[in-house]
Amino acid sequence: MSMEWSVPDEEITFRVRLSHRNMCNTVIGHPRVEDREDGNRSAGSLRISSLPSLRNADPKEIATVPLREPIPDSIVSEPPRGGYDGGSTGNSKQTTVQDPYVQVRVMASEVSIDQPVWERWLADSQEWPHKNLSSRLFRQPVLGRLSACCAVLFGALGVHLLVSAASMFEVRIGYSSTDSYMLLEIPEDITDTVWMSYEIPDFYVNHRAFVESKDNFLLGGGFLALSGYVCENSETMEEVRWRRPDPYFWSLMEGLNNTFRPCGLAAMSIFSDDFDLVRVSDGVNIALDQRDLALPRDSEGLDKKILPVSDGSGGVAFSIDGHSSWLPDATFVEHFKVWYRGSPSPHVRHLWATIPEGLQSGSYEIRIRVNSPVWETRWRVPEKRVILTRQHAYGSPGASSLLGLLCLLIASAELIFTCILWAKSRSC
Repeated sequence: MSMEWSVPDEEITFRVRLSHRNMCNTVIGHPRVEDREDGNRSAGSLRISSLPSLRNADPKEIATVPLREPIPDSIVSEPPRGGYDGGSTGNSKQTTVQDPYVQVRVMASEVSIDQPVWERWLADSQEWPHKNLSSRLFRQPVLGRLSACCAVLFGALGVHLLVSAASMFEVRIGYSSTDSYMLLEIPEDITDTVWMSYEIPDFYVNHRAFVESKDNFLLGGGFLALSGYVCENSETMEEVRWRRPDPYFWSLMEGLNNTFRPCGLAAMSIFSDDFDLVRVSDGVNIALDQRDLALPRDSEGLDKKILPVSDGSGGVAFSIDGHSSWLPDATFVEHFKVWYRGSPSPHVRHLWATIPEGLQSGSYEIRIRVNSPVWETRWRVPEKRVILTRQHAYGSPGASSLLGLLCLLIASAELIFTCILWAKSRSC
């Protein structure tokens, strides 16, 4: 419900555009000049209208204010054919194209208008100092220039990311359960750190049933009723042997009781393949650093729950919540931390080792020490892959290419928006 509201009694200067059609601003003013009998021209009044959202609709009159001084003759001309009121005639004037704006002064107390409309109009049209920045920014010419700058910025960034992706070093090799080694070629010397990762396509670890099938003690905080983690159908050794018919994985559970800890589908499906990297020219075994692979936050949380204990023969075993664990050694525990984080997509890629000293150019052989066949024979994975890539600030070539294409898409949208604003401003 609208109500009559009067602003404080003070003189306010309005800067309005005087026109009758093809407007681009939200508030327009129609000056009405009255000729007196003695030949002098009075100040008259200013009819203020708001431009509707539809281009061809008629403006809606929201107020008529008296002018404190006449509008100069140099900025007015004869009204359009038919007048402003759809056929009425009179002494109304309109501005010339050369100077479409005029400043008029009125006493605020002489204006009686709906409060919401008045406040909106003040925010759009007043020459108040604290309103200048917003009123100047949100205009079509300014928005067009900003959109053009964004198009150039995102376009340059997209090209830079695509060029960087093309120049990144990455070697990707696929292998099956029947392979015992893989050959690869390093085209040039790499002096910085090389990352060695494994990749498993089409393995749906992001399915809800898989994500929730984790050890509640490790991630749920101990309150099973309030946690989403359960180990249904993967809590005992018998259940795990049925789900993962893998002789190597069975060997990890020998000598333990029937409790499978850590439990769950996520733990049961851990990637267990093992590799050696050998330089072909001289047979040197390249050192693969498998320490500190997990994110610091993951390591900090799991290290408090997976505790090392003595195995009775001078070695080290691990226990979880008082139960002996099938995790064999510290290196395997580090790979478990990486795997347990999971993947947001069916395309799984995790870090397996680092080569801090880099690699010399030449031929190399990746020898597969452990090659689990369950991925292809039981879980229908098309292949497994090993990836060697150089450490880069933008990540992998795939991530950099995706961001580059996204930036170019945004730049194209901004360019289209710039053209629309430019065409719109030309028609105003």
